[in-house]
Amino acid sequence: MSAHHLRIKEAADILEVSSKTLRRWNTSGKLVPEQRSVGGQRFYTEAQLREFK
Repeated sequence: MSAHHLRIKEAADILEVSSKTLRRWNTSGKLVPEQRSVGGQRFYTEAQLREFK
């Protein structure tokens, strides 16, 4: 995994929202993770979060 990929909690902290909000945004298509692991973990990139802000 690249050092530039952030787990959902790290991404939520950067965006100042809850992990639950990020999951809801994923479901609605508002902010879809850049990558998902085989186990379903969501990973966001720093660039993706900068663009979203």
